[in-house]
Amino acid sequence: MKRRLGRTLAVFKASALCLGVVGALATQAGALDYFGPPPATDPSAYRDPPPDGDAALKSLYSLPETNLGSYELPNRKYSGREQQREGNMLPPDVQSSVMYPTNGYASPLFGAQPWTQKLLMFEEFGSEKLDPGVQAGTLPFPLPSTGAAPEQDPANLYRSGPSGTSLDGFLKQPGIFPFPTRLANTSSPNPWQSKVEEFLQRALDNPPAEGRPPGEGWAHQRWNEFYPQSFFKTVQAGARVNGGLRDASQLHQYKYGEFGPGGLYHNTTGLPGFDGTTRGITVQIHPNMPVQDHNAVWTFDGTFPPKLLMARYGQPILMRHYNALPIDPAANRGFGLHTITTHEHNGHNPGESDGFANAFFFPGQFYDYRWPLQLAGYDSINTTASEPKAGFPCSPGETLWVNDANPGVKTCQNGRINIRGDWRETMSTHWFHDHMVDFTAQNVYKGNATMMNYYSALDRGNEVLNDGVNLRLPSGSAMPWGNRDYDVNLDVGDKAWDKDGQLWFNPFNTDGFLGDRVTVNWQYAPYLDVRARRYRFRILNGSVSRYFTFALVRQVQGTGGEMPGPAGSGVSYARVPFHMVANDGNILEHAVPFDGSMDLDQDGYLNDHKGQLPTMAVAERYDIVVDFARHGIQPGDKLYLVNVKEHNDGKGSKRDVPLAEVLSGEYQAVIKTDSDGQQKWDNGDPAVGMLMELRVQTYAGTDQSMDPREYEPAKPNQAAGKKMIPLWLDRANPADRQKLMNARRRDFHFGRSNGTDLAPWTIKTDGGAGFATDLRRISAAPQLASGPSDAGFSGDGTLEVWTINTGGGWGHPIHVHFEEGIILKRGGKEPPEWEKWARKDVYRIGNEDDSTSSVELAIQFREFAGTYVEHCHNTQHEDTSMLLRWDVEHPGQHQLMPTPLPTWDGVTYAASAALPTARSGLGSMLAPRLPPANIETYGAIIRPEVREPAIPLPLMSLKTVPVPGPTDAELGDLIVDKEAVIALGKALFWDTRVGSDNKTACASCHFSAGADRRVKNQVNPGTQRMTKDLQLPDPDFTFQLMPGPNYQLQPTDFPLTKFRAGTTGNSPSNRIDINDVASSQGSFNGDFVDVAPADKKSTEMIETCTYTLDGDAFHYGAVNTRQVQPRNALSVINAAFNFRNFWDGRATNTFNGGDPFGPHNPNALVWKIQDGLMQQVKVALPSSALASQAVGPALSETEMSCASRTFAQLGQKILGTPILANQVISPTDSVLGKFVADGKNNPPKYRDLVQKAFNPAYWMWPTVDISEKDAKKIASMDLKKKKAKKPKKFKFTTGQMEANFSLFFALAIQAYEQTLISDDARFDQWAAGDKTIMTDSEKRGFDVFNNKGLCQFCHIGAEFTAASFRNVTEVRLERMDMRNGGTRTYDSGFYNIGVRPTHEDLGLGARGPWGNPFSESLFMTEALDKDAAAAKLGNDFFAWQYMIPERANQVNVAGAFKAPSLRNVELTGPYFHNGGKATLMQVIDHYDRGGDFGQDNAANLSPAIIPLGLTEQEKVDLVSFLLSLTDDRVRMERAPFDHPSICVPNGHVQSSLTSPTGLNAADDMMCLDAVGSGGRTAPITPFMDLSPYQH
Repeated sequence: MKRRLGRTLAVFKASALCLGVVGALATQAGALDYFGPPPATDPSAYRDPPPDGDAALKSLYSLPETNLGSYELPNRKYSGREQQREGNMLPPDVQSSVMYPTNGYASPLFGAQPWTQKLLMFEEFGSEKLDPGVQAGTLPFPLPSTGAAPEQDPANLYRSGPSGTSLDGFLKQPGIFPFPTRLANTSSPNPWQSKVEEFLQRALDNPPAEGRPPGEGWAHQRWNEFYPQSFFKTVQAGARVNGGLRDASQLHQYKYGEFGPGGLYHNTTGLPGFDGTTRGITVQIHPNMPVQDHNAVWTFDGTFPPKLLMARYGQPILMRHYNALPIDPAANRGFGLHTITTHEHNGHNPGESDGFANAFFFPGQFYDYRWPLQLAGYDSINTTASEPKAGFPCSPGETLWVNDANPGVKTCQNGRINIRGDWRETMSTHWFHDHMVDFTAQNVYKGNATMMNYYSALDRGNEVLNDGVNLRLPSGSAMPWGNRDYDVNLDVGDKAWDKDGQLWFNPFNTDGFLGDRVTVNWQYAPYLDVRARRYRFRILNGSVSRYFTFALVRQVQGTGGEMPGPAGSGVSYARVPFHMVANDGNILEHAVPFDGSMDLDQDGYLNDHKGQLPTMAVAERYDIVVDFARHGIQPGDKLYLVNVKEHNDGKGSKRDVPLAEVLSGEYQAVIKTDSDGQQKWDNGDPAVGMLMELRVQTYAGTDQSMDPREYEPAKPNQAAGKKMIPLWLDRANPADRQKLMNARRRDFHFGRSNGTDLAPWTIKTDGGAGFATDLRRISAAPQLASGPSDAGFSGDGTLEVWTINTGGGWGHPIHVHFEEGIILKRGGKEPPEWEKWARKDVYRIGNEDDSTSSVELAIQFREFAGTYVEHCHNTQHEDTSMLLRWDVEHPGQHQLMPTPLPTWDGVTYAASAALPTARSGLGSMLAPRLPPANIETYGAIIRPEVREPAIPLPLMSLKTVPVPGPTDAELGDLIVDKEAVIALGKALFWDTRVGSDNKTACASCHFSAGADRRVKNQVNPGTQRMTKDLQLPDPDFTFQLMPGPNYQLQPTDFPLTKFRAGTTGNSPSNRIDINDVASSQGSFNGDFVDVAPADKKSTEMIETCTYTLDGDAFHYGAVNTRQVQPRNALSVINAAFNFRNFWDGRATNTFNGGDPFGPHNPNALVWKIQDGLMQQVKVALPSSALASQAVGPALSETEMSCASRTFAQLGQKILGTPILANQVISPTDSVLGKFVADGKNNPPKYRDLVQKAFNPAYWMWPTVDISEKDAKKIASMDLKKKKAKKPKKFKFTTGQMEANFSLFFALAIQAYEQTLISDDARFDQWAAGDKTIMTDSEKRGFDVFNNKGLCQFCHIGAEFTAASFRNVTEVRLERMDMRNGGTRTYDSGFYNIGVRPTHEDLGLGARGPWGNPFSESLFMTEALDKDAAAAKLGNDFFAWQYMIPERANQVNVAGAFKAPSLRNVELTGPYFHNGGKATLMQVIDHYDRGGDFGQDNAANLSPAIIPLGLTEQEKVDLVSFLLSLTDDRVRMERAPFDHPSICVPNGHVQSSLTSPTGLNAADDMMCLDAVGSGGRTAPITPFMDLSPYQH
């Protein structure tokens, strides 16, 4: 083998010398370069910090945009971000509402079929030796010209570029001119000067050829020490035909390995004429599709295939990047900008070569990027270059200058040259792309992105060289290094194109952009031939906003695979295991097996990642090793790369679709054609599915690449294998932990706060204000620990700990430039295996199943200073405007680096301003440092026009949300007249005769803005209390507000839980507490006796009960008082939007016809005539939580009924009587007025409305026998029933209508409550476009609501509740990161917010009559058959959609209650489930403290309940915003909120308690007049008429 290798190397050496790529320039550095700030006379001189930093930062708001120069038009006019969109093929007025592609239409395929084009392998740039002695070519950079489309503009050269022939002629010249210099070249002019002046219609002032900012501040740092020993030239240009320019620059020369003759990749396209060449390849996404226009696609060289840079550690390289884009910024097809700046992601590069977002350059210019390609730690670790694992891979005879103990030229030995630096920082798979401020997404999407492979002593790209250092990753062996035979780069991204096949992007939607077609290396559905052996795939997510989850499957003929294929296909599929060996370009410590042998994310499941990667966010890179000779794979087999990640929109992903559904075709998006001929996607996300086919070919060789199984982490019963590249930090090592304790800490919160329509995304640093991008603002400024060092020096870099976090429902892949970090904690706990062993540069935060809302990371800064950025790599977020600047400063630096401002005339500088914590951060764990007291507003102008919550403002109007409910088809068997149903429902809701006492209606607790404003006899002492271990009932029957019932609440009673004046937070020592509940009075304690005619002649039915003294709390001596409910009454207005009802959600979304418990009650039946026979049948009506709720109180023995009454008996009592017989209906009542209008007063009987409203099959049978057995089939809703007496047996005969009265009652009230929609608040009008209707205070309050107040965590969307039908059906079960670092599952929309101690009321944590949990999370956890349990819960709930906990302690539902809607909240006090707050300000005080019982409930508390630190003005603003949610129709009881008259009990006449005349106390009645559709004359006022602003 050695002899064979030697011959191969010798052959390669000869040919490499011909290329001029092996002889390194032996430049002696001598003394180290100057390293420090520029002199004071330099144009880039650093400047003193402004004396008033707050004012300086605020002044930035009034300054022009930093990229203003890029927008220049003729006559010194300027366009802007909005104007750059004007040429877009789909402006907003013709866009669609679908999200695939974002607001666009389905991208046509022009007949293209999948798997009909060969994958284009990346084309290497190649490089040349940088030698000043080489005579450079004499051709100047070519001018733009007109020419034939699609490569050029036929008529307007300012909208065109140079011809392809002229670009090739220029680029293929030897040498480089002007020769690169340390300082920016400002002496040579922009060669396009004359054409630019013609366009701008003005003279330019010495426009430089190089766009790099001038002066020492942007000079190449350590130029002599890291002198570029090779270089390459490329040009950013419009799409054109590949002229074969790079053919001779390929390292393999189309001679070696699989790229040589007879190899799989010798022919580049799979078509005749492309053997060993790319000449003639056009820019097409598929051969059937149109060639791309020069202004649609802008790529490196302007050509396909995409390009690849092959780089080696230790050999600095220079990229001269020319800009040949159009002079006219509008020549972009409505997206993209012609100024560019190139970021090498994530190279250890000095700031001047990092691609700073505001260091952009113009058409005609170039920018020399010098990438040192040195290992991080160069100045502090292995400075003698004695570590063999730190090395430059080389060919025999190659040389390299090394600054070791004996600085000088070193010669290649055994395939490497030792270099300085920390080998644990070795990187592998990179990419570089445009980073133009505000236009990164658009420019990268247009093609300004390519990949870069780093080669090193560890990762040679030679799999047979076995020296104990080389990891021998799959690659090949024909060349000494850089073999790509079995090492394949894959750039996966979603794209869209218009009806003409030209690339299209939507720049108008700031949430993010989704394409509808997934491409690999810019190709639609390609195939790739692979050998039956191991391969390495370097996968890049090159999308704008789309996340992926990739799976690999093998197609199996017949049914022998794990998962079936589409029906009738005759195939099935088997998952293919693989190993992850690198993450974000960094080789892992251990190779992570995705084979089902490990629980990779500690979720209790082994197989969820078998053959399936974790979520892959934008810009993440995963290197995987696949063995095509194992796992049953045979030559001739076909494998498929599949995406299962589904998106709803560009804000973040939705879920992973089960792989089996994708493969079977059960999940498959389809195109539908609208009536206008436009084609749109329906039935799912079209990016979910197969995206590349792999065809296995025979392999005649011997696979000598590494077996990743030898490098796996420890498994159960298996010790850890070998390490590839260990981390530079051991999380468990005490010394490393001490370093972390001493490290400076910083906090970055990514969200929406203080943004604008064009720039809604912001970042908060160290608890400060949310800032949009301004690159003059420095948010962080770590300083280097030391400068350049001589060999032998040893030390540490600057270590910091950063926390990156988010809120809302968004996904953010956060990228930190310059350095990689080690994730210490994800969501407070250990990261999953694929991150545990990784160094990362993209940190995914958000709501994906394998994401968390926060990441804590350790990061080091060494070697280079300069200006860098940190941003969301959902680049649409970055561009609008989720990007901040941070600087790496020189040791001891006091002044601030200025900000470059490029223009056509050159680059000037502006003063920068720093945040107050830029240098200090938050201190360390051992020495914390508090930010300034005014940090939340420091440097910020809080904009009153702030908006954009989690969803765009126009969608926050409730008018945009359909009212949930069963479909007409689902109701078709039940309801025949909807108008009659609504009338029946309104009458029943307001009729006091529904109560056993003829004084209690549903409306008795919901008569004022849908809620209850009574103040007398409204106290419950706490009868829901449990023992503190939550195991047994421990009801509290002792009143604290007064010694007994019938107390009249006073304003001074509130809040019921107070804190000592002058204190903040929620310390129990400062708390003054009353545990009583302010709620609603109901019925007296009694037992139902009978319903019978008043006398033999009467048709009136009288209900009788036997009353006994209440044995608990609701009596005054020997006198019964009305029982008071243990929870405050919720408003019924907008209750239609709830997915479940009641505070604890026990009223299910599926109605069973009889009680609130839906499918949990296996016995619920109704009577129906079928086939001429009376039968009992099941009802399972979806989207009917209102109906489930309606049937509860009517039979509750504490709310409306005497104990043991049945609905049939209630029907007997009421059906034969006129509606609202004892109450007044207004003639103008919007629903019932027709029955009494025009002097008529002959309202129908309830029986008449039932007959008119419902299908006769449910009511016309004359007799039905009802027994106590039937009655038991309907469960009581009562949370705690009184001690049952001996059951009474009974049997009575009634009609079918009476027997089914629960069904009619529930559906009628549901139909009525579905009309109670308040969607015309001032907020709705503002959201719909009325810019004048909201005050500045209200707008500021909306910003607090969405951001600092954390309100929208629980009160989201237009419904202002996370418990809405729309939100819950999207995500039924959610996971939260708890304070103790654990993760718990909970029911969407239900939270423990610390209102009362958890044991006082379990809320959602309680159980129903059959022992089943109210909580869906707990129900699913306890279920043995998960699929059956999910089916029972209904509404398209599938177990596979969620990570179902294995144990009850992984569920967080104890003490959780439904988040109510905040609409009309001004009028619905008292607040919370215990009614403990009387005003909105008291509610806000509760949240501001971190919950009254936040400390007590820590084990169950929602993570969003934290001390907020709101200012008094912010509280006032927040209250003001909440007032804007009141619909004046509700305030004035205008239709549909009008109502009949009603009298409601309001406590008791005191004398009836002290001088009783009977067992039950006399009621003190409160009467309300009937109100017609025009409303009342005086408005409803807040609870107790208190000011909402009162503390």
